Amino acid sequence: MDKYFQVLNEWNFWDKKLDSGKKRPEYTTKIMPFLNSPEVLVITGVRRSGKSTILLQLMKELHQKNKVSYRNILYVNFEDPRLGDDLKSNDLFDLLQSYKNNLKPKGKIFLFLDEIQNVSQWEKFVRTIYDQKRNIKIVVTGSTSRTFESKLINLLGGRLILFTVSPLSFSEFLDFKDKKLSSTKIYELINEYLLYGGFPRVVLENDESQKRMILVSYYSTIVEKDVILRNNIKNKLELKQLVRFLMSNTSSLISSYSIEKTLKISNVLVNTYLNYLEESFIISRVPVFSYSVKDQIYNPDKVYCVDPGLANIAGFSFSENTGKLLENLVFNRLKKGDEQIYYWKNGAEIDFLLFYKSKVTRLINVTTTVDDENVLKRELASLEIGAQNFPKARQQLISLYNKSKQRDNRISSLFNFLVTPRGIEPRLSG
Repeated sequence: MDKYFQVLNEWNFWDKKLDSGKKRPEYTTKIMPFLNSPEVLVITGVRRSGKSTILLQLMKELHQKNKVSYRNILYVNFEDPRLGDDLKSNDLFDLLQSYKNNLKPKGKIFLFLDEIQNVSQWEKFVRTIYDQKRNIKIVVTGSTSRTFESKLINLLGGRLILFTVSPLSFSEFLDFKDKKLSSTKIYELINEYLLYGGFPRVVLENDESQKRMILVSYYSTIVEKDVILRNNIKNKLELKQLVRFLMSNTSSLISSYSIEKTLKISNVLVNTYLNYLEESFIISRVPVFSYSVKDQIYNPDKVYCVDPGLANIAGFSFSENTGKLLENLVFNRLKKGDEQIYYWKNGAEIDFLLFYKSKVTRLINVTTTVDDENVLKRELASLEIGAQNFPKARQQLISLYNKSKQRDNRISSLFNFLVTPRGIEPRLSG
């Protein structure tokens, strides 16, 4: 038994049962049909969001529902240090051959390559397998977006399908908590989700101090490995100051020029760092809506964090910024849809303007409560100003609290908004 196979044997279902974790049907039901397509499947997302668990669940469903023998399924975890720190594309061919020599699978092979960006020139291996039309279905995961995807897109010319995995949505969070809901319990669970976020390991941990320690570990690993180390950043302190600033100002307008003045980091370098942070999935930027590209370029973006737990552990005080976190929560929900997301500012400010098929479809504001009459009037007034500019767009005010049960049909509860079903659609490249 060679060195590769000894490691592979521990990670696969060949002769043992493995824990595949709490089910994530929000993803597996969308991905499963594409396991029969010829394209390479690419699953990206922030570190620790559950990509590896989803791979294990796909493997299990292949066996149980599609009757694929486990011997025809190979899973490789490239985060396992025993495989080596300097693997190259040629090593992947050796690894595949080791699996074939030992298990002698018959028929189609399903090859799951987890965190493949840890292998130098991995894209050459994927391209070779694909071009030679071997009877092998390839599924890869990675924790960086643009760099990771662009390599495959350039090599495969559109012959791949992309999925992005996020920390648990609120609906998934409720499934993981498996608790009966009451009006009081709903607010407790939303507050817990706002405070600690949706990373699966964090949600399943009951001890609050342990939750915080896990989040600190995740934050440090993402910043160190996926941003600083991967991009060979020399001034670590500068980058870390920027990340903390962004985490403390989530859901706020941010410009590279204002950051330059505040943190004394050059405008050019700020933009470079922001791109790196987006590539690692830790932040997302939302531009202003304008039909003028120039206006979009010269106006600040809004910045959102991938998970409220990370924002809390690295940035601001939760109790003082609930409203900002609520808006971030709504953004993370909207991000799973097909509409393009903007903010709008022109005599009034709209938190989210949604654009789909050349039309402005929705205008959304987010607030903690609509029980305060002044707050209610202000939020609805801004929506009405927006509606004067976009009369066909639906107006929506999303509120955490509505004890007075306002009857205006524009008002939605945050809970109902978060649990409304919406699929995770793949993106066909090219």
